[in-house]
Amino acid sequence: MSFDFRVPDALQKKRNRVLDRLMPLLSDSIVTWYVLAFVMLLMERTREMRMIAAASLGMTASVCNLILKHVFQRQRPCDVNQNVQMLVARPKDYSFPFCLHP
Repeated sequence: MSFDFRVPDALQKKRNRVLDRLMPLLSDSIVTWYVLAFVMLLMERTREMRMIAAASLGMTASVCNLILKHVFQRQRPCDVNQNVQMLVARPKDYSFPFCLHP
């Protein structure tokens, strides 16, 4: 069984009511990353460190979501494995290019 099947299958087995409500709120990953970057700006560290960390996080999220997904054009695991039960509407963009092999 490939990695693309093992991870969603393992997550499906760990489902519970709390996570089933929480995870859809985090499903728009680019918004989640920008919120996380904003939270990092509020942390008690040096201002320079916070700015670098937030900028790095924002740039990484943008590059992954706006460029790499379109370069690798990976199918979403829910398209390959019909047994995956979605909690949100099926995303229209490509999957994250985690595994670089087809």
